[in-house]
Amino acid sequence: MKKLSILCAIFLAMTACSTTQETNDAAGTMDAKKAEMEQKVEAAKDEAKAATTGTTATKAACTLDKDTRVIEVRKTDSGGCELFYTKFGEEKSVASSGFGTQYCEEVKDRIQTNLNKAGFSCQ
Repeated sequence: MKKLSILCAIFLAMTACSTTQETNDAAGTMDAKKAEMEQKVEAAKDEAKAATTGTTATKAACTLDKDTRVIEVRKTDSGGCELFYTKFGEEKSVASSGFGTQYCEEVKDRIQTNLNKAGFSCQ
């Protein structure tokens, strides 16, 4: 009977320790998620603030000899963006987003990197 009591006490002690650790891990995860959400909210506020200052978020003109390419991110009225690429005088929409300008900026940077690799000089 004494051995059974000792085994029960050890089992309870081990279970209690693991439960505390799981609770601490869950609390840490929730804190990290909360911090991430707060960062996203701040980024959205910054983008909304920038959206009220004009329609062009960023623009780059890339030239190689007499060939000029223009990459322009334009903000939309709905708070999103649209990316326009002008090649040989013809403008085309190549990307868009319904919320913020981050996606359009990423695509613009990729296009600009490819143009730089091809020998274009972008400003």
